[in-house]
Amino acid sequence: MKRRLVGNSLAILVSRVMQSIAAFGLTLGIARILGPFPLGQYMLANAYYLLFMTIGSQGLKVLFARELSRQPEQAST
Repeated sequence: MKRRLVGNSLAILVSRVMQSIAAFGLTLGIARILGPFPLGQYMLANAYYLLFMTIGSQGLKVLFARELSRQPEQAST
C-alpha cells in the first residue's frame, strides 16, 4: 500500500512539473511571436478569464447543490 501511495504521488508530481514546463514553453513562444505589449494584453485577458471562471465555477457548485437539495427526486441516479 505504501509503495502504491508513493508511486501515485510521484506520478502526480511528475505530471505537475511537466505541465509547468509546457506552460512556460508556450508562454515563451507566445512572447516571441507577440512582443512585449501584446503579450501584456494577452496575460491581462488570461488573468481576467481565470478569475471569472474560478468565481463562476464556485457559484455554479453552490447553485447545483442548492437545487439538488430542494428537489432530490429530479436528480438522475
